Amino acid sequence: MCACRYVIVGGDFNFNFELDDKVRDLFDIVTDNSLVTCNGLLECDDCSLTHPVTFRHNVAHSGTFIDHFCVTRNLKHSVVKSYIIDSGANLSDHLPVCTEIKCDSVNSMNDHREIDYKRHFRWDKADVLSYYHTMYSILSQIPVSEELLNCLKWLSCNAQSGVDYVYNSLVNALSAAAEAWVPRTKPGFYKAWWNETLTELKQASVEAHDLRKVCGRLKQDDVFMQIKRAKLAYKQAIKTNRVDKESYFSDELNDLLLNKDVPGFWRSWNAKMGGVEISHQ
Repeated sequence: MCACRYVIVGGDFNFNFELDDKVRDLFDIVTDNSLVTCNGLLECDDCSLTHPVTFRHNVAHSGTFIDHFCVTRNLKHSVVKSYIIDSGANLSDHLPVCTEIKCDSVNSMNDHREIDYKRHFRWDKADVLSYYHTMYSILSQIPVSEELLNCLKWLSCNAQSGVDYVYNSLVNALSAAAEAWVPRTKPGFYKAWWNETLTELKQASVEAHDLRKVCGRLKQDDVFMQIKRAKLAYKQAIKTNRVDKESYFSDELNDLLLNKDVPGFWRSWNAKMGGVEISHQ
């Protein structure tokens, strides 16, 4: 067991802490009895279930509880709550388990490091109309000094400070409007193959799944078949779109290389890959 004071472990443990006594005892021995589960604070939003479920082989399967969060004993009092996200948008056999932990200070954790992700503006996802309105509002408030206006009339003057002020004001205006209306994301955050059809199929899967909750999770009925069809259609459409988009992207890059269009190649690459920087040896 590692010597860290604060440890949070989550994932697929492949056993139920409450039911599999022998495996749980082995887990306690391996971890020197230093880890406890967060299952005691688990919130279940489905009253029809007799026990929590985090793994379901298919929509008809009753499910098992094999995914957990464990913390060191000195963190147990900091656990606020734990819950399971059961959504039709999830295509995995496992349901996500979430745990909220209140910390007095992140600096109290050993070896805490900030991960600096390089984020890029995604102008293709921007609210352009709101951006223009914000820009107009900010730019209209930038004053232009008489000294600078005289320079524009070809009169002798020293307008360096005025030019610097206007320049900085323009940069600040552009930055403020972009931050307000243009999303900044990590490379790969948006899927190039995603489209409106997938959004509709995702929503249909979510609605069918929610209907099952209302109907008390009946296993063999029209609701069950509706869930199965909606989830399968959503899953197959994702796979098809991803393959088609990757194939098109590869063909496009290949054509640009054959035509020796290097600038076009990198424009296409950066548009799809989020502006990944390539180092040349």
